[in-house]
Amino acid sequence: MLLKLIHGLALAALTALMVVTTLTMLDAILRFSGAVRVVGLHDVTEFIFAVVVASCFPVSLMRGSNITVRILSHIAGDRVGKLGTKFGHILTLAFFVYSSYGLSKIAINFDEAGRTTSTLDIALAPWVWATVLVFLLSACVQFMIVFGLNDIENPREVI
Repeated sequence: MLLKLIHGLALAALTALMVVTTLTMLDAILRFSGAVRVVGLHDVTEFIFAVVVASCFPVSLMRGSNITVRILSHIAGDRVGKLGTKFGHILTLAFFVYSSYGLSKIAINFDEAGRTTSTLDIALAPWVWATVLVFLLSACVQFMIVFGLNDIENPREVI
């Protein structure tokens, strides 16, 4: 179920990125031809990119695509290398938990202040909350990795 959720999220993010890319190309063509530009394009990209970029994290974590420094294994042996890897996993989990907390504070501030985009007047808080949810999903995935709860033996083959 989690794997399907992560795939769906990644597909939605890719679709949003393609829409923004298409709008950007249309805007460039319109500007080059001297026509009126796409109104509010900056507003749309302002909140879409945060969610799109954040949506890459759960897939990357599940695939094990994050950076791993294996120099400890070569210097001090496999056991120390595994401890270093576990420590890195715990730090990654802490990063996503802390980032979720920090982003939620920003979302609360945006919501209380009624912050909107400058041209289209779109509320920003829901988009920050969406980013918070994606970060929390990433924290859940990383929690599974830290405590060995993922039942995928080789995640690179599954995703």
